[in-house]
Amino acid sequence: MKLLQKVTEWKEYTEHSTRCRMRVTYGFDVAFAQRYKQAPCFSITADIERKRRTKWLEDSFGCLHDEIRAHFPELASLIKWHLVAYPFKPMHYQANALYWLEIHLGCSKYGSTQSNVDPLEAFKSQIVFGILPDDKERFEQVLVDFVASRDLKTPLYAWLESRIPQAQVVFEREMKELD
Repeated sequence: MKLLQKVTEWKEYTEHSTRCRMRVTYGFDVAFAQRYKQAPCFSITADIERKRRTKWLEDSFGCLHDEIRAHFPELASLIKWHLVAYPFKPMHYQANALYWLEIHLGCSKYGSTQSNVDPLEAFKSQIVFGILPDDKERFEQVLVDFVASRDLKTPLYAWLESRIPQAQVVFEREMKELD
């Protein structure tokens, strides 16, 4: 994968009568991956500064995906790949998927989660749901199997593993489009 990190130009905008500017960094941080002996992960983050008198001062930074969607809509389609390692492995793919789906289904040993997080949407984000044409049907089958056996982990993990080869093709295709 050739897509090393890229940084956009600053884009200025006004928010609540304050001048702001934002830039987005996206791609693979290969040096970070090598330093920590892990597969390179795709990330998309932003830096926001606000104008205070004559200086630009740092306001916020990091995983500002809503702001990226609003001010860099041309990069919005990349957000789904945030923290996906090359060739295709979302960070903590199975464990996080199980965690969020158990909360959604009300069978989590960890109880509930923050009220502002929709566990089904967090699950879908975790697995990059919808990139494969049969995701909806396969997910519904996992739920049917869960109801029948009260075992969620086995059918979920089997489905997630079976998605990897096709998801890898989609991931690589979209990454090559960025090069």
